[in-house]
Amino acid sequence: MQRDPNTLLGYRLDKFQNINKQLSGLQQGLYIVAADPNIGKTAFLLNILLDALQSNPAASVVFYSMDDTRKTIINRLLAMLTQININTVQFKQKDQKDAADLSKAYEFLRQSIASMRLDIKDAMDVWSMNAIELDLRQHPNLKNLVVAIDGLFNVDVAEEKDSIRETNIERAIGLKMLTQEFMLPVLATAEIRKAVAGAKKTERTIHDIMESGKFGYNADVVWIMETIDPEAAKDQSVIEVKLKFEKNKLSDYKKNTKLSFYKAKSTFREI
Repeated sequence: MQRDPNTLLGYRLDKFQNINKQLSGLQQGLYIVAADPNIGKTAFLLNILLDALQSNPAASVVFYSMDDTRKTIINRLLAMLTQININTVQFKQKDQKDAADLSKAYEFLRQSIASMRLDIKDAMDVWSMNAIELDLRQHPNLKNLVVAIDGLFNVDVAEEKDSIRETNIERAIGLKMLTQEFMLPVLATAEIRKAVAGAKKTERTIHDIMESGKFGYNADVVWIMETIDPEAAKDQSVIEVKLKFEKNKLSDYKKNTKLSFYKAKSTFREI
């Protein structure tokens, strides 16, 4: 009765206005981003997190990278903030404007980390679902937190299981518990099964996610990412990507959103 109908239900996303509109912001829930390798899952997750950080002054974000190092993630964020290529941000800038932009981006990240609005951890810091849960419990801004876990299938579970299937089911349950216990939006990347050799190429669906039954059942939103033209994408620096709302329990939107992925700058933009 107290909620203003002109506000959003979740955290605002100013750079992804269509996603923001269709979901009414980044609401509490479990979001699975699934795609074949090298489509841009990590970059997309970081773009959403950076948008949430910049668009919501009271919010904090935590990024758990189970694939890349903390240094790699910081370089990606610098590229997004400056629109300077990922490799180039690691060198002294010859252009004065680029140097100023990079200095400003470093300062933004420094202040965000110092104030606990941004926290980046890799597999050297946390490696299991229990460690992630404990780390979140200690966060000073737990009530206004957005969490992302990249490389979900590399997260250890509490007890050793007899099969990969059982381990993945345990991961899916652990993710759902994080969203329910802490009432947070939790985003995670998941792998898609390799296509059968010689089989006719078909559009990817929720059933292509490893242990899709459990992940699909527990997720509130499942995004499937696919390149619109896979052959052209191999040689192009900017590729078009289709973000398919394969499952959406947070609204009735079930269509596709088209994105441009600027690979060298690790940047996604809505078309």
